[in-house]
Amino acid sequence: MPQEAPFTWCLLSDRGCLNLQLPSMPTLEELLSRVDRDLVIVQLKMVLSAMSIIYIGAHGALRRPPSAAPRVPRTRDGKAKAVNAAARKEEESFAEGFQATDAIVFPVLAAVALIGLYYLLHWLDDPDILSKFMRYYFSLASLASLGKLMGDALHLATGFVFPNIWADQFGRLYRFDLVARRQLRRVSAPASAEGGSGAWEVDESKDTTFPGPGPLLLLPLPLFKRAMWTARMLLKESWTVKLGLHGVGFDEFQVTLNGVLGFLGATAVAAAYHITDSSSLSNLMAAGMSYGAFMLMSPTSFLIGSMVLAGLFVYDIVMVFYTPFMVTVATKIDAPIKMTFENEARSSLLGLGDIVLPGIFICLCLRFDLWRHYQKQTTRVPTKLTTEFEAASTDKDVLDITTETRKLVETKDLEIKAEFMDPQGRWGDWFWTLPLRLTGEIPTPGLRAMAFPKTYFFASMIGYAAGMALTVAMLLVFRHGQPALLYLVPCVTGAAWLTGTVRGELHDMWTYTEDGSLDTKDVLVDVDGSGNVVKAPPADETKVKADQDKVQGPEGTGKAPADKKEVGAKAPELKGYTVAEFILSAPHIDDIDEDNI
Repeated sequence: MPQEAPFTWCLLSDRGCLNLQLPSMPTLEELLSRVDRDLVIVQLKMVLSAMSIIYIGAHGALRRPPSAAPRVPRTRDGKAKAVNAAARKEEESFAEGFQATDAIVFPVLAAVALIGLYYLLHWLDDPDILSKFMRYYFSLASLASLGKLMGDALHLATGFVFPNIWADQFGRLYRFDLVARRQLRRVSAPASAEGGSGAWEVDESKDTTFPGPGPLLLLPLPLFKRAMWTARMLLKESWTVKLGLHGVGFDEFQVTLNGVLGFLGATAVAAAYHITDSSSLSNLMAAGMSYGAFMLMSPTSFLIGSMVLAGLFVYDIVMVFYTPFMVTVATKIDAPIKMTFENEARSSLLGLGDIVLPGIFICLCLRFDLWRHYQKQTTRVPTKLTTEFEAASTDKDVLDITTETRKLVETKDLEIKAEFMDPQGRWGDWFWTLPLRLTGEIPTPGLRAMAFPKTYFFASMIGYAAGMALTVAMLLVFRHGQPALLYLVPCVTGAAWLTGTVRGELHDMWTYTEDGSLDTKDVLVDVDGSGNVVKAPPADETKVKADQDKVQGPEGTGKAPADKKEVGAKAPELKGYTVAEFILSAPHIDDIDEDNI
């Protein structure tokens, strides 16, 4: 085969023309032939797996934003129901937030732990001993997180089998009524896009709990139908657990049947991992730990999150480039603290820190998108406030000072928050309403809540993909382990801050926080001529008002309110105390939020 002529370059100098012959430029086909395809495939699997974990974890970590009001359970007619105390307690709980000092504390603690593991490996002179201990420890530590992940996966699958709504090929919309054990057909659409789900009536011809004309509809057995309606309620509704021990404490919380099955599945995975040492099971447990971290950790704000990532950015560079600690510990310890990807020729690994640390910042971006979505739905209602006060007046003729009651009327705007609709677990509804959504209609409030804009989330995900691509490129070029945070931190945080700059929303990013201070009830605010808030009440105004009522008493009498239990009550009888308690309450038909579609 004839060879291509090389390039000839002529360099001019005071000695004349110097001819340099360089090899010909390689073609695209030649460049592709030089690429290690096995390594590229392994790296691609690593990047896609990491991004999938972050995507799933970010949506699993969604909760009611401070700009939305808590949801009140309702019947299908819109009548309010009693709120489950355990459910409201879980809804109001906040994740553990970072503080500004963590930007220094985290890198220092991580360095101490890493250096300690490194010298412990040298002292033991056998990495298998430490690997066994780490496997047992992290397997137990990951049970709850992996159980949560598997439980949420089962809940997602349940939504496809037992959706809340479905549409037939003619665009007719149906919903399932657990109380009547019938399907309801929508007879009229809502008057506006945000006006609820419309009017419904019972369709007596449909008494099954499955959507569509599937084969299960052909089973007319009444016993089977009743069992399926019961299964729908038990799988989709929450169970209440009351657990306590004298001297330790008593608590009430909610569990789901899918959550229990998920925990049992996580236990089976952990046992199988110890028997087989499978890298796939190790990756699954590592994914569960990452998912649990997204549920439990919060950067608190964009500023604190950026500061913490900047500190870990420096830590990662030092530990990878200037010390042997990171590479040695990561390669010699076999435990679910990393994700390994391999094929017959190549292998690669990614530490959980490279997933969790940028991931919690990306989770913050998605929750910020949800906060902005409900903030735009906040309405302001002009409200007249009348204040009565006594003013002194002086009569010059009689030199007498009297008091008179005057009224001051002013108008302020009452901020009313939109009620929160949980966007999680609605992929089954999204799938079964495809014929109706193809017409451009999003039929229910639940599906509309699911489709909120995710501007900052997608921007940060693109930044994460770019950072991982840079990491892989540098790995291929230098053939040396790379500190992924060196590329991920600037790309992820830079993408979020750049998006805020372009959209002119830096002020919202700067003031947004998840420390609970923004979560106030409907309040009165002062606004300017353009409708912008001029002065808002302090975050703890509700608490201050409650404290004043306790001191001043009703209607400003200056007397503390009497305890109703003490007025006219008989002396309490001597009773024993509860030593231990365990109560498991199944979901009742009256507790179902029938309007949650």
